[in-house]
Order: sequence, then C-alpha cells, then structure tokens
Amino acid sequence: MGHKFSRFWARKFKRRLREVEDDPAEVEGNQADVKDNQAGAENDQPEVGAGPSNAGDREIDIRGRGKEDDIEYPGKPKQSELGGEGLWATFGARLFKPRKQSQNIGCIVVTRYDYPVKLFDTLGLWNVAIATRHYYNLPINRVHIRYENQDRLQRTVSHQDPPYAPVVRNLRGNSLLTARVFHLSCVPCVVIRQLRYLIEYRKRIGIHPPNVVWQPVHVRAAPEDPGDKEEASFKETLESYLAVLPLVGVFCLSYQELGDIVGGVGYPIASEEQDVRKSVETLAETFPRSGIGIVGDGVLIVCCEPFGYYYRQGKDQGWVKAYSQYSNRKTIVDFTGGGSAFLGAFTVALRDGINLRDSCLRGAVAASFAMEQFGLPIVS
Repeated sequence: MGHKFSRFWARKFKRRLREVEDDPAEVEGNQADVKDNQAGAENDQPEVGAGPSNAGDREIDIRGRGKEDDIEYPGKPKQSELGGEGLWATFGARLFKPRKQSQNIGCIVVTRYDYPVKLFDTLGLWNVAIATRHYYNLPINRVHIRYENQDRLQRTVSHQDPPYAPVVRNLRGNSLLTARVFHLSCVPCVVIRQLRYLIEYRKRIGIHPPNVVWQPVHVRAAPEDPGDKEEASFKETLESYLAVLPLVGVFCLSYQELGDIVGGVGYPIASEEQDVRKSVETLAETFPRSGIGIVGDGVLIVCCEPFGYYYRQGKDQGWVKAYSQYSNRKTIVDFTGGGSAFLGAFTVALRDGINLRDSCLRGAVAASFAMEQFGLPIVS
C-alpha cells in the first residue's frame, strides 16, 4: 500500500510542480528574485533544517491535533472527515519523501475511546513513523466548520470538545525525540513549555536543542495534556506571540490569524487579491521588527488561500500564487488543511536545502491536494 501511495502522489505532485515552475507570468514577474535566490541560496537558508550530526536520521516530527470535521457547506454537508493540523502537515511532508525515506517523517497520534479505525488505516498507507497515546475516558475532538456563502472566504470554526494535543512527554523513550525539526501546532504558552521539555529530554541523551516550525492555534487554550492540572485560561495577546518568535525558526499562520493577532479579534478580512496582499504586507511588518529565530533570520509564512502565500526572511520577501491561480482551475471545495499541508511540504523542502521561494512553490502544490476535496486525500 505504501508503494501505491508513493507512485500515485509522486506523479501528481511532479506534474503540478512543473506547472507552477513553468508559469510564464510568474517567471517574468519574479525573474530577478529567482536569480537572487539561486545565487544566494546557500547563504540565505534559514536554520530550520540545520541539525547536529548526532540528531539521528529522523528529519521531521509533527505534533498537532487529529480530529474529525463536520463541514457545513452550501448544498454539500460533510460529516466525520478526518482532519487536524497534525494529519494535514504529515500528508504534506509525506508527499516529498519516497517510500524509502518516508519513515524519516514522524507523527504523534493521541487517540480517544471513539477514534475512527480509518485513522490508522490512513497512516499505515502513508508509511510514516508513529508514536501513539490513548485516552480511554475522552471523546474524539470534533470540529464544526461552517461556510457562510458560496465563495468560501468566510467561515466559522467551533470545537465541540476540548482540543487536547500531543505533548513532548509522549516522546520519552521514542526515536522521534531525535528529530532534527519539530512542527508544533499550539498556542504561545504551550510552545514555551514544550520547548523546555524538548531541550531537557534531548540534553539527557546528548542532543542539541531542536529547530522548531510553529503553526499557532488561535483558539482559547486548553491543557495540551488531560493529565495537566493547569487552568485552560491563557489569554492570547500580540506580546505573547512576539515573546515566542525568537525561539522558533519558522512561523506560519493564516491571513485571518494574522489579522486577529496584530489587528485585534474581528479585524476586517479583505476579499480582493490586491487588498489582501497590501493588508498582509502591512500587518506582517510587526514580526520581522521583533525578530524570528535566535539571530533574527527566521522565516514568516502567511497562508492566504486562494490568493497565494506570503513569505519573508529578513529583507527577502515575496508571494507565491496558489496552484488554482497557476492552472486557472476552479477546483477548490474546502480550505481546511491547506495551510498545514503547505507547511509540511515547505518544511521538508527547506530541510532538503531548497531555497525559500521554491520551498513555497512545493508547499502551494501540496496545499492544492488538501483544498480540492473534503477530508484527507486517498489513493483512488
């Protein structure tokens, strides 16, 4: 089954990647940027992929929520679709690895008493490394997603159960602890706590602190572990995000999250591409000034489906179109999972030494597979 996954998705991925790399309008509009990226790729690479020689063979470990989504879409309601930041990011990363290297991608899975059997069937097909923890007294995290209209640009998301996420303590004694890159999907206070655990556990086995890719979860915080006694009442503020950014190598969030964090909850969301780009570039100025990464050379990614993806590292910034803009195909049915799939593929590409812009191109292609159907993609 793993071989079938590799052949099927590798063909689709390569075909779409050729389309975005060969797009005449994009090449003409970004020719100077591409040359600069190619000329300085070696010097411009962020430290997200740099790992010590004793860090083991695992390249990326993904911690994020797995859940079931009920999607209320005009005329096409969907129920019990597998989703969650962790599963979508794992899929995006897996697209980039042939079967012989797929075990270099690790995923922590926290299951509840009513978890769907198809979850492990899907992960088995992907052939990635898995660490599991089971809670027998908790129901699966079910999320209700409601699209307001046919253009799918406005939606509301509500959690029916507390969104408990995997924790670093789940990795004690597991080879995933030696990964070179960790993807964390959580609120700011949890990032700090998990980094403290990571540094402590890795120090015990002689491994340097990890490189971290952070995808914030912009919801009222819940304890990341049902065993924790800490109150789930963390109040998110812009200052809380800025305090965490020097500790991570990549910070990736959506346009709506960017607006809520910098502009305040309820920040108006633009619906025209030029307005979106102008708004994102203005709001994003807040983060480079505060510094991302230990020496300020980290990467900011803003996912603005269906208008593309904004990237910035120091003074290097730009946009990559969404795949639907390259192909002129109106095939987007659900934006759920697009940003996480983008980040999974982007992280693996960057880890493999691909320059920033081309890593974003690969992320855009991975995101297209997430947005062209409901639920996780399967081989058909």
